Amino acid sequence: MAPIFNKLKNRLNFDSNTSEVFKKSVPTALVKVLGMVLSILISVFLGRMLGAEGLGVINLSNRIVAILLVVCMFGMRQVLIKEIAIGFSAGDNKRIGDSLKTAYFFNLILSAFVSVVLILLSPWLANNFFEVPELEEVLIISFIVFPFQILSRIFSSGLAGFRKIWQASLVDQTLNTFITFLVLAIYYICNIEIDIINVIIAYVAGRFISMLVIGAYWNTLFESTEKREKKTSELLKTAFPILLVTVTETIYKNVDIIMIGWLCSAKEVGIYTVASRVAIISGFLLNVAHSAVAPKVAVLYNDNKKVELQTLIQYLTGALLVTALFILIISIVFGEFILSIWGSEFKAGYMVLVFLAIGQFFNVSTGTVGTILTMTGFEKKLLSVNTFFMVLNLILNYLFITIWGIEGAAIAFMILIVGMNFTRVFYVYKYVGVKILPWDKVLGKLKI
Repeated sequence: MAPIFNKLKNRLNFDSNTSEVFKKSVPTALVKVLGMVLSILISVFLGRMLGAEGLGVINLSNRIVAILLVVCMFGMRQVLIKEIAIGFSAGDNKRIGDSLKTAYFFNLILSAFVSVVLILLSPWLANNFFEVPELEEVLIISFIVFPFQILSRIFSSGLAGFRKIWQASLVDQTLNTFITFLVLAIYYICNIEIDIINVIIAYVAGRFISMLVIGAYWNTLFESTEKREKKTSELLKTAFPILLVTVTETIYKNVDIIMIGWLCSAKEVGIYTVASRVAIISGFLLNVAHSAVAPKVAVLYNDNKKVELQTLIQYLTGALLVTALFILIISIVFGEFILSIWGSEFKAGYMVLVFLAIGQFFNVSTGTVGTILTMTGFEKKLLSVNTFFMVLNLILNYLFITIWGIEGAAIAFMILIVGMNFTRVFYVYKYVGVKILPWDKVLGKLKI
């Protein structure tokens, strides 16, 4: 691995910051690829065993939990990464300890309260709002382990701040998926019925065991004898704008699934989520980039190293653009065949896949613009962009789903993602002073 990276480094003339991020990205990418492969295998298995409707119930539950995770983290994940990265770089253990104590106190209490409320609301959500009775028990089981997922997010934020990027991805995401995969395999081998309830139990087992593992690993890395103090008001002041940003981002990423569940059926949720899973394959690279670059962006901007920051971002964005284009072509040419792997009923999602894949191309090829704005203190600017496009997304999803069904949801996503990401690119240039790609050099060579 090291010799290959060194050859690539010399050929592309990476600077030290870019080299560090790319070097950390390689093992992180491998870990995420493993997680993605396992996740796809689970999805195919469940599509074959449960059909589109059963898979739709599971995926709808998982999307609801994903939204609540963002709400209950309250923007603290990004704050923790930023605070811990700066504290780690400066050798300031007290800053790290104070940040963690604040998160333990605030986020765990909030998540426990939300869990209780939503367990009580699960019958209404399942039977009245979504009109999917099978969803009730699935939601209750998911909400029981919800606070443990919040704890995992706190631990993984610490690992990311310590620049343990691939380790954070392994224990926070891939391990969770692996355990779920293992439990489902045990079901199959032991002839245990593969129904919706047993499937969600496999998911929550993965979430709980992952929390235990990541907590044990974090405790081996950080131990401070200094007295810790809660900095709730100070951190929440920073976290609240980030909360609004992350909530708006999470809504635009998940509102299509929620609205399809509300306006259509669980079967159509299943078809749409499979098409979405294929389309966002390129998105895992963007997630790797977000994880690897976030601490470095915070430190470089804090040290006023604008030139180094721009060099890092341009290398990263160029690599993402090339990869995203390749995956877009594959999705369009072989999309129908790929969807048929889940079962013949999933081929109905081909046009959904095409629209989503185009949107994902623009999402990935514009790079880590959201992370840049967050890590450089322009959360409020990012919030203004996200809020506008979130409202637009809600309106378009309702109108388009009513008219065109799941294809309408995909069209709304494509319009949203293109408009939002190009606006973010402009904001990064205007406020941070960074061009995500060296367009002036490219146009100069083309003599345009």
